[in-house]
Amino acid sequence: MPQLAIGLVGPGSTRQGLGPYLARFAERAGARIVAVCGRDPGRTEAAAAGLAAELGHEVRACADVHELVGGTAAPLHGLIIASPHEAHGEALDLALDAGLAVLCEKPLLWSAADELIDRAEALVHGFARMGLPLVENCQWPYALPVWQGLFPRFRIDAAQGFRCRLSPVSTGAAQVPDAMPHALSLLQALRPSGGDLLEDLRIEAEDDAHTGTDLRFRWPGDRGSLDCLVELRRVPEPPRPFGFGLDEAWAEREVVLPDYTQSLHADPAVVARYGGPSTASVALEDPLWLLVRAFVDRLRRGERGRSEVAVVQRLRMLVQCRDRLRTG
Repeated sequence: MPQLAIGLVGPGSTRQGLGPYLARFAERAGARIVAVCGRDPGRTEAAAAGLAAELGHEVRACADVHELVGGTAAPLHGLIIASPHEAHGEALDLALDAGLAVLCEKPLLWSAADELIDRAEALVHGFARMGLPLVENCQWPYALPVWQGLFPRFRIDAAQGFRCRLSPVSTGAAQVPDAMPHALSLLQALRPSGGDLLEDLRIEAEDDAHTGTDLRFRWPGDRGSLDCLVELRRVPEPPRPFGFGLDEAWAEREVVLPDYTQSLHADPAVVARYGGPSTASVALEDPLWLLVRAFVDRLRRGERGRSEVAVVQRLRMLVQCRDRLRTG
């Protein structure tokens, strides 16, 4: 099979800034970023030039996503959508029409429109019907094996509570689509849910700007519910604090700059109680890299897409959180 050609929507770093990281990881996994597009022509040209210099090959700057999907010199195999969520819908529609696999920044779609869920379901089923992988950028489930390595004897099926601390760059209602998909994807991986809504949802904001927000709810897991607390604490500059756990099996991420080496560490006494390592710390391979590598591997193997019902489930829960946050 020839080298996989990938297009990138959103190559800059104005908002979340994930485009360059996703491009580097895709190339590291063996794909080739051949073209990019963004909202501003000047910044897109600069981003393309920067990536070309870093990656060692030409990266074409396209005027828009239409040109990116339909006008590249060589056919694309996949599309990475790293743009703000306002631009996701058009890019997803064009990718589906062109038969491209997609890795899309979270959330898949986001708007105040009543048809948001219906449109998301139509996209998910459309990609599945065509056998095209559709992956939402929720990387933290890839950290679960490392977390379990800290607590080998902890029984996930017997857990009663879940806690997650996240650090979105946004404030107010925007924190929900920015951060909550990470917590929800972890819950879906730890204890799959048959329901589409959170139970007993309560939201507590520290101030009117919601720079600090706690979301408390019951997770309706198939193997028993969990009492959940998700803490959102705005931290504008990376590396941003992150931690999660079940019951007392709580772990926090440590990041060492400038090479961004990551690890998970926990209370030594709790780690010892569950038969974990004496260091109470385990090296963590970047979960974002693992997600991108898995996406590229799926394309290389020609793996058919499947209906990503978990993506729609997360979206329903995000809408529920947003609406509760607005109404108080």
